[in-house]
Amino acid sequence: MTRTEQMRLACQRFHAENPEVWELFVNFSRQKMTEGFEHYGAKAVMERVRWETEAARPGGGEFKINNNHCRFYAERFNKIWREGFFRSRRGPASTETDADPSPLSPLWGKTGGGREGQGLVE
Repeated sequence: MTRTEQMRLACQRFHAENPEVWELFVNFSRQKMTEGFEHYGAKAVMERVRWETEAARPGGGEFKINNNHCRFYAERFNKIWREGFFRSRRGPASTETDADPSPLSPLWGKTGGGREGQGLVE
């Protein structure tokens, strides 16, 4: 198993336990799109998700979003909403199989991977 596959699996597990992170990621990203941004930083969106989820949990709790997950959320958003909104770089560890454009499958489909029912900013 490659490092990318390990990171994807960890993100799948995280997503299954915390589907609200995807919903917030989509909402904040769509908000930037409606503000006229052609491109935006996935890490900036994820930092806002962190801020919002931490503020909603009294005492902060044990909720943490791994920086490695950001890539997979951005890839999924690009695939569903607008290719290239989040730009990506492939690191030296990437291979052709690591560049699979279907991030986080199959768990994404179980908890709102599509546009419907997301409570999106229009």
